Amino acid sequence: MIVVKGISLHEALTLCGIEKDQINITLLLFSQKRSFSNSNL
Repeated sequence: MIVVKGISLHEALTLCGIEKDQINITLLLFSQKRSFSNSNL
């Protein structure tokens, strides 16, 4: 097991994956809101 700053590599990759998913969801919601407001105009 490779340990980076006290956490394992697997945990680090999992955390990065979770952050990536949250960013993707945020971008998706943001783009949906933009298209929704555009359709209202």
